[in-house]
Amino acid sequence: MLDSEFKAKHFAFAMLAAFLCYLPMVMPLSSLSIHVTRDWGLSNFLAGTAVGAGFFTSFLFRKYAGDLADRIGGKRCFLRGSLGYAAGGLVCLLSSWEALPAAAGFVTLVAGRLILGFSESMANVGMGHWCIGRMSLARAGRVMATHGMCIYATVAFGGWVGYTLYEKAGFGSVLAVSIVSPLLAFGIAWLSPAAAPSAARGDQPSFFTVIKRIGRFSVPCGLHAVGFAILSAFLSKTFLERGWDYAGFAFTVAGVGFVCMRLVLGKMLDRLGGLAMARLSGLFELVGAYLLWLAPEPLSALLGAFLVGAGCSMVFPALSLEVVRMAPTSIRGACMSLNSAFIDLAYCFSAPIAGLAIDRIGGGDDHLGYLLGALAVTLGQALLLRLAAARRRGARERAFSARWFANKNPENNAAAPAAERRAQP
Repeated sequence: MLDSEFKAKHFAFAMLAAFLCYLPMVMPLSSLSIHVTRDWGLSNFLAGTAVGAGFFTSFLFRKYAGDLADRIGGKRCFLRGSLGYAAGGLVCLLSSWEALPAAAGFVTLVAGRLILGFSESMANVGMGHWCIGRMSLARAGRVMATHGMCIYATVAFGGWVGYTLYEKAGFGSVLAVSIVSPLLAFGIAWLSPAAAPSAARGDQPSFFTVIKRIGRFSVPCGLHAVGFAILSAFLSKTFLERGWDYAGFAFTVAGVGFVCMRLVLGKMLDRLGGLAMARLSGLFELVGAYLLWLAPEPLSALLGAFLVGAGCSMVFPALSLEVVRMAPTSIRGACMSLNSAFIDLAYCFSAPIAGLAIDRIGGGDDHLGYLLGALAVTLGQALLLRLAAARRRGARERAFSARWFANKNPENNAAAPAAERRAQP
């Protein structure tokens, strides 16, 4: 159940704050690559760089954000992130000043997105840490699934609104909205009760200590994010260049798929388990990624986008649940933040690498970018299958050890069934 001081209404308001706070990060995505390539006349590589810039600083500061959340509490960490979002949105807005040449506008835009990335680390980690701190660990999967659903509801809503604003009033209007929404999120979060910090100063582990704990879950998590990262950067542009309808709707379809999957499977996560859920969800993404690569017409591309969004939806919370359940309370924020850092790494480098491949090898055709995304998802799914096989093998070995011990100690035979039950995965 929810903490007595953190009732359902407070949790709902916290999720609303998360929704509003993430808008500056995702609203420009549906039109950013179009703005960079069509309005400024720059390359696909630079368009991908502008998309990835925000996730680069998210990656760099995940560990810092996790340590800070453990030390000062998730709510205070989120509040700092929301103010940073507003500052980053203001810098991005300056890039749309018509007096600036394209090169100066691009540099200013990248600088603003770097600030947004730092703020995203603070806000995202802070929100997750805050809500889990107010609920039992047994409900951690539900918290992460709901939080992620709010984030990608922002993708579905923000992508459509951002593209519509871009078409009607230009890229500057998109960036102007990005300043207001995090300030509203700050006000909502300010009125909700906080959770106590979980660690004292000096208790934070080293970067490599945390990586050793979570790497086997975080690497496939990052690989599955590559497909969605490339889709986010280039899908609207692909529709425009091919003369397909629904260019503004394409990015939204992926977000709708994401939210639908969370609504259908989110409540099952704590019961089914993280690894099984990740494999199931990843299968949807795998099919969608190859369908998007091979799509000959807009409807099949939209179906592929929906499946990529739906499949990517549950991979992150499922593997995050595995991380949270194995992490001591004192470093839970650090483990959560570094697990998220692998997502940032995927978003940071996937779009620029795909853009460079499209320019240099693909002759400007986005098909090659989608193929790279599909191959990354394939590798991630293979790692999940290997991890599941290792877990089953470990369970069999523990069960065998329990039976061997019981046979060597007949007086303990009565306790053997209980030992075998404990050995089950």
